[in-house]
Amino acid sequence: MLRELDFSSAVLISKELSSSAHYSILLCAAWLTAAYHKLAMIEATKNHMTTAYTLPDYSKGMKHAMYHISKGSYTHPALRVPIVSPSTFFQHTKNLMLATCGPNMYFWRLAYLKVFAELLSAFKKQLDNSETVSYSSNNSRL
Repeated sequence: MLRELDFSSAVLISKELSSSAHYSILLCAAWLTAAYHKLAMIEATKNHMTTAYTLPDYSKGMKHAMYHISKGSYTHPALRVPIVSPSTFFQHTKNLMLATCGPNMYFWRLAYLKVFAELLSAFKKQLDNSETVSYSSNNSRL
């Protein structure tokens, strides 16, 4: 649900904002939708995985799980982090971003969000033009 909410807000709402706000929302939504997708897939398939891996435990809260992902506490290969013992906020952030969304996934998420935003904008513009033409032709008949 959160993934769809982020996608919808990025596509539907951000186009009405200024250019910098639009791109800021797209950048954040690309990471969030990718992270939600990856974490949901791990959660959905964890019953079928080898028990040798440790996985996030969301029963202790999302903040707890995200913190331990950024520390590299989980042994699942999809949650590997580049900095093994992070000591600063920025190292934790880098670990969290790279563990939940790789650069390739991030690029493609950003690309499809932008494509959908542009398609929606073109569709709205076409719809507005057809309504204007329809309204003006109806008025000319009167």
